[in-house]
Amino acid sequence: MIPNSREARIGEVLIYALEDLEVAGRWLVADDRGGVGEALRDRCEVVTWYRTAQGGQSAAPLPPSGPFDGVVLRLPRGSEAMRMVWHLVASQLSEDGVLVLGGGNDEGIRPTAKRLRDLFDDVEVVATRRHCRVVVGRRPTPDLRGALTDWQASVEAEVAGVDLRWVSWPTLFAHGRLDVGTRQLLEALPPLEGRVLDFACGAGVIGQFLRARGDACTVDQSDVSALATHAAEINNPGAQTWTADGMPTEGGPWNHIVSNPPIHLGNDSDHSIVQALAATTPHRLARGGHLWLVVQGTVPVKRTLADAFAAVDCVSRTPAFSVWRARRKRLL
Repeated sequence: MIPNSREARIGEVLIYALEDLEVAGRWLVADDRGGVGEALRDRCEVVTWYRTAQGGQSAAPLPPSGPFDGVVLRLPRGSEAMRMVWHLVASQLSEDGVLVLGGGNDEGIRPTAKRLRDLFDDVEVVATRRHCRVVVGRRPTPDLRGALTDWQASVEAEVAGVDLRWVSWPTLFAHGRLDVGTRQLLEALPPLEGRVLDFACGAGVIGQFLRARGDACTVDQSDVSALATHAAEINNPGAQTWTADGMPTEGGPWNHIVSNPPIHLGNDSDHSIVQALAATTPHRLARGGHLWLVVQGTVPVKRTLADAFAAVDCVSRTPAFSVWRARRKRLL
């Protein structure tokens, strides 16, 4: 953890706020990247829940079963995703349970006290420092939507003459719609043969398209989000699926790795995932295999992939997105 990183800063403010709160019994710490769980272990029983794979920790789409006396939560991104996660964790609290919510001012934490009043009898801001805020909600209301089915949406789309239908949830990329980049990637893909990995699969739309189109391939899929892989397993029954931070350690070699990788982290642009794909995918591709990517047009794909692959070509370009094909070198 970088000392001045956002997560460390928010973790520090959460720990500061928790020092003045009554902490006892059984507490759930969700998505802990700032050392909060370790700071609480001398005061209560700590149970952890990670929504994404990270640092060797296993991830799950739902929080562990309560009741919990308290929950510590980082502010989720996106208003609908935020509401869903609040409901999921609040439904696991005891009648007198406490939710402790922390986030940065630039992440939208300021309005949350008002929004939490729909779910808790008592809400207050307990800390404001280092451009962060900690909000506490006490005694959750009984009218909570604590099951994934309460938030499930069914989405339909037609791409290149192929009809698609998949389930999705808030927190997933492009929830409730087919994003423009994925559509462009699917329209540019030729029929694929052999074994295919849909990397950063989200709800599994790419895999469903390949199977519905009738490509002579077997689709595997992976994502860092446990809820994404849960959705992908539903949308592509029988596909081998991994929840992994980066390239899955199992599986392969693949004839094709296809991806619409995440390029934005919140409001910030992050090209590290493309750099990681340049470092890891050549060794996971079969001889003659290809990496297929769709990214925003400003991402320096060719420069990033050029040394790792025999050839890197743009196969589709619009003002917003570009689709790239990179061919594995003969000798690795």
